Amino acid sequence: MIEFANREIERAWYRSSAYLAILPLRTEHSRGEVFLIDQVEMPHRATDVLRPARENGPTK
Repeated sequence: MIEFANREIERAWYRSSAYLAILPLRTEHSRGEVFLIDQVEMPHRATDVLRPARENGPTK
C-alpha cells in the first residue's frame, strides 16, 4: 500500500521516469489489482478497505 496526499501527486509519481523505468519489473513478474481510494479514515488497515471491494466483485 502506498499513500499519497492527493491524486495529482499519485499520477505524477506513476508517470515519473523513475517509476516507468522499474514498471516492467512489476508488470512482467506479478499480477494484481490496483485500488485508488480517496479519504480513508485514520487509523485504518488495508484489509478493512479491501474487504468490501472483494465482496462486491469486479467493477466492469
